[in-house]
Amino acid sequence: MVKLNKELPNFLIVGAPKCGTTALYKYLSAHPNVFMPEVKEPYYYIKPKEGIGHGPKDLSFRGFIDTEAEYHALFDPVTDAHQAIGEASAGYLHFHELAIPQIKRELGDVEIIILIRDPVARAFSSHIHHVRGEREDASFQTAWDLQDKRKRDGIWFGFQLRDVGLYAKSIEAYQKAFTNVKVILNDDLQRDTAAVVKSTFAFIGVDGTFALQRAERHNENLLPRSRFLALNLGRFKNRRLLPAGLIRFLQKKNLYKPELPMDFARTLAVEFEQDLLETSRLINRDLTFWLEKYK
Repeated sequence: MVKLNKELPNFLIVGAPKCGTTALYKYLSAHPNVFMPEVKEPYYYIKPKEGIGHGPKDLSFRGFIDTEAEYHALFDPVTDAHQAIGEASAGYLHFHELAIPQIKRELGDVEIIILIRDPVARAFSSHIHHVRGEREDASFQTAWDLQDKRKRDGIWFGFQLRDVGLYAKSIEAYQKAFTNVKVILNDDLQRDTAAVVKSTFAFIGVDGTFALQRAERHNENLLPRSRFLALNLGRFKNRRLLPAGLIRFLQKKNLYKPELPMDFARTLAVEFEQDLLETSRLINRDLTFWLEKYK
């Protein structure tokens, strides 16, 4: 039975992008006592939204939830069974200066969940994400060189490959503003998904004995070897011109995972070193191992 009183989040997944926020959102949503709205990333607590940027192509803040009525409506399906209510907007971390005051004003001292990963790998993953969405034509190195110009031009913040991976200032701001802040390494989420999700259930106050049916990869950055083949396989699927099983097989064979260019990655690692030392101090965990492989 739907509650008569309006319910709003008592926990938030605030980022960072390409660090496992989609996977954790889905894992938490599977728990019968957790409510997560169907809309991931409403970005409601970032206002004004001009700083988020726009384009290229379909990347725009215009699709986000911006009014109080729309945001509250996301939580209309909450029932008495839902002990934990949350939402996930990966930009809340980077835009902490905008988000934190608005979160505090409307939600109070909610639980905050932050996911981070090797910032060099995160930057590459973000780049490939845009290539996959056909929003990026430049190489990784060119995109890196363009990021400051793109910021000045008001392009979508996800193209700020360096700045989004500087975690310390944002984490410290959330730690100062909220009592309970949980920082999760993407490495841990991938290596021992069940244990991380179980500890997160406990953090948000629901039964930690609930077991996931299975851990799956979410939002993987795979690119088609042939865009022509990928396009036509999609057409064949829509028109049912080939057996569905054959189409899935061909689609899978047509995908590959791009490799991070290590020579260029070594030059980037230096730019994150100081921030990782500070982040390590804030979360009381040595993160310098992330950069060891680039030396």
